[in-house]
Amino acid sequence: GGKSWNQCAHGMAFDFVPADQGGADPDGQDPHRLVRCPASPENLWVQHHCGIFRSTDDSTSWQEIPGVEPSGFGFAVAVHPTEPGTAWFVPAPGPTFDGRDVFAPVAAHICAGVPLSELGTEIEVATLMPGVLPVGGREGDTVTGEVLWVDHFGNLQLNLDPDDLDGMDGALQIRAGDMTRPLERVSAYGQISAGAIGLLTDSYGLLSLAVQRGSAADELRIGESDQVHIAATGEPVGVTTPVELGRR
Repeated sequence: GGKSWNQCAHGMAFDFVPADQGGADPDGQDPHRLVRCPASPENLWVQHHCGIFRSTDDSTSWQEIPGVEPSGFGFAVAVHPTEPGTAWFVPAPGPTFDGRDVFAPVAAHICAGVPLSELGTEIEVATLMPGVLPVGGREGDTVTGEVLWVDHFGNLQLNLDPDDLDGMDGALQIRAGDMTRPLERVSAYGQISAGAIGLLTDSYGLLSLAVQRGSAADELRIGESDQVHIAATGEPVGVTTPVELGRR
């Protein structure tokens, strides 16, 4: 009963971590939920941080299910009780989530004995109203939006969704105030290069700006309600190095 453990993640992969840095290491994976078929217990399904995986040999090996639409990212999974080849998944809108900002702190307080009533102000369900977002705009290969929210890490949530960038497949840049910077498209915070401004889809399904180990709000010197312009540069995606010039 837990005295010994075996490694059972062979075949899983963190696709945003290079293989030579441990992305394919079975010791460093992030399965969100695992289920087993009751009628065929050697068949298992996993909703992983980086996709959907299935095992037909009682977790000795795993095979990824490719090309899942609209997204292979999520948390919920259920398997058919008698048909091991059938499972249901609920895709999340983006490959990030509120675990570190909301769920983890709340769970820690509850585990420490803090009453649920002290975690926040109770809201009457009848008072809840649909959220209304300001509308972004597009002119040619330039999309204009604004910052909706800045979290305590300095990540900037925009009033834009991925569809607003349809057709803008090459390199992108952002203009905020008097500053223009190249953008790096990523699918997770860990993919952002040092010194780069990352553009990704957050857990709300909206585009967000972030930097590695820092604050995008501080880096771009903008905050809530500030306007941003995202434009296609007409160049292929490449490697860029941000440089800030100043007096010596």
